[in-house]
Amino acid sequence: MFEINKDEMMKEKIENEARKMFGKMLSQSILESDKAPEYMKLSVRIMDKSEDVQEAVHELVEHYIKPHEGHQANAETLKKILEYLELVETGIKQFVETTPFVAHTEEE
Repeated sequence: MFEINKDEMMKEKIENEARKMFGKMLSQSILESDKAPEYMKLSVRIMDKSEDVQEAVHELVEHYIKPHEGHQANAETLKKILEYLELVETGIKQFVETTPFVAHTEEE
């Protein structure tokens, strides 16, 4: 049978939070640095935004998908959520498919 080790789960949660905190500190220092190149700052902003999107999707799942106190979101709300998520996915895929990759060079 599957057994949940609460100490191991707590340790993993603490480690994940520590990684997030360190990552945010590092991101902030890069964004505030006068010496960090613009491409690096843009990369950090993109990573931060992707984490924001991931967090928002998690909140959607927690709030609308998982039943709370016996209540479940109605079908119309769930259809809207799926529609928005599909739009985001489509937009990202179209960008990747239509935007040529241009590598950073040291001359920039």
